[in-house]
Amino acid sequence: MTKNEGKFYISLMGENSHEVDIPAGQGSFSITPKGYGDAYVDADTPISWSAFDGMQIPAGGHWPRFFYYAGNDAGFAQWSQEREIESFFWALQKDVSLDLSKAHIRRLSLDCDRFKICVRLGADTRKAEFYGKAENFTIEDASGLKDVSFCFREDGAEGAEPFKLPVFAALAGIERIEIDAPVCGEPFDCESLLQFSALKKRQSKRRRLQPACP
Repeated sequence: MTKNEGKFYISLMGENSHEVDIPAGQGSFSITPKGYGDAYVDADTPISWSAFDGMQIPAGGHWPRFFYYAGNDAGFAQWSQEREIESFFWALQKDVSLDLSKAHIRRLSLDCDRFKICVRLGADTRKAEFYGKAENFTIEDASGLKDVSFCFREDGAEGAEPFKLPVFAALAGIERIEIDAPVCGEPFDCESLLQFSALKKRQSKRRRLQPACP
């Protein structure tokens, strides 16, 4: 088992390119150009994602379980065809078109606040989270997706028309959706949710009281 806690070297950009210090029990790993991160890599620098091959948690299973990445290397898409990833958060630094149809990423989060993405998802991605402006997302396919979350950062002026979801034909089969919008932003038009005909009503877990017998 490869060492994955305390101080150790990892070859993200060549042999032992980064010394990292991972607290015991941390299941995540973050790669950013600057600021907070477990390792700093410039946004346009290719990453050797295979540097994580063989790393496991003590009980078995891949480490890291969760990735946070801010940058432009989409090589994780091909790498994840051979290595399962529980959760991957990607903060885009440029416009991207990406095929993740064969990726084994259980939960995918995409931050597209300033950039646009055209993405194709595969059967292994069960939950997707989209952050940013609605017009920045193009979803070509999402065959296995059942659970979607949108966190919109719209700058609606006071008195603006209600905000509507664009038509996402590839998401017609989703069963659950969450919408998060600014509290002081423009109102949301729920009619745009009618495009998702497979949405399931959540059942309350509260016990229903039966009327007392006369």
